[in-house]
Amino acid sequence: MDNGTMLLIAAVVFLIFRHLMEKELTMADLLALPAISICMTYLGLPVAMEWPTFFEFLAVMIMGAGIGYWQAGKTEVEYSDNKMVARGGVPYLLGWIALLGGRILSLALFHYPTLSADSFSALIQLLLAADWMMWLMVASVSVIYSVTLYLNVPEVNRYFNKQVRS
Repeated sequence: MDNGTMLLIAAVVFLIFRHLMEKELTMADLLALPAISICMTYLGLPVAMEWPTFFEFLAVMIMGAGIGYWQAGKTEVEYSDNKMVARGGVPYLLGWIALLGGRILSLALFHYPTLSADSFSALIQLLLAADWMMWLMVASVSVIYSVTLYLNVPEVNRYFNKQVRS
């Protein structure tokens, strides 16, 4: 894994952990993680996708969208003193843990249907590789999370519309 990838992974982990605590919500918070993960997914996409990979792609997208929607529904948002404060808390972290578990499951189902000691070792290597499929999972969770907060929480919608106009 090169230094650029390590730096991007560190940035993603930092952005995820920022949502665990109470913090002021900014437009960058809702846009940075989706933008980074969409770019990394696009850069890593295979030129030609075979059917098993396409089905894995769909499964990962659906699972990520479900987790992102659930996380957004559990996020507490408050507006006071002209500031938007959000708190993701434990449900936000549990969503990312479920995402990691889903990635392990998709690797096991689509790449190593019969696990042996060698294939388990290869599965762990793939998991740590930060491949385009992992970035796709992060993209699907973060995009749906941001869009759901924007559409379903009127305070978030008004706050960001006000920021864009000024």
